[in-house]
Amino acid sequence: MGGNAEQTEPHSFISALQDLNLRRVDLQRERRAADQLTGLLASMEAPPIDEAACQRLQRLIYFHGPQHVTLLIRTIVESEGNECALVEPVISAVSSVMSSHRQWTERGLAWIGAFDSIPLLAIVETMRSLDLFKESTLSRYLNMTLSNKLQRLFEPPPPPSKPKRAYKKRRPKARGQTAAAIR
Repeated sequence: MGGNAEQTEPHSFISALQDLNLRRVDLQRERRAADQLTGLLASMEAPPIDEAACQRLQRLIYFHGPQHVTLLIRTIVESEGNECALVEPVISAVSSVMSSHRQWTERGLAWIGAFDSIPLLAIVETMRSLDLFKESTLSRYLNMTLSNKLQRLFEPPPPPSKPKRAYKKRRPKARGQTAAAIR
């Protein structure tokens, strides 16, 4: 028994040191993300945002990088009627659409222009007033709504399906007749 305890102590000590080192690296990345966000918001002259939106943007910088967040903020703030839509459900939903449909974001100004026709805050308020969605699921359903609306703008509709041929009842062949005799 004593041998097992001695063997696990160095392992657990090394694990503890590794955990501390990883936490220190994570804290440094989180601080760097917070600093980058402050710089981004100032350089883009974005309106003030609440704490939940700030935390979401910091996480997005942490996981996706500042380029993703820059385009995200520009998409929301620079589209007509959405200047004040930098709130958590909208941020999460637009980020999810950006991640799942990268080909749309590569269209540049057309991507931002597509949001001119989408009143983000009005959609969120409508969703809240319906009393169908939990606050924690708003961004998920807003993501679906945005994906559907943007799909109509960016992807051509599928070609119409071919009409089914009408079924014609054939006359049964008479017994004993050959194919040449029937013609």
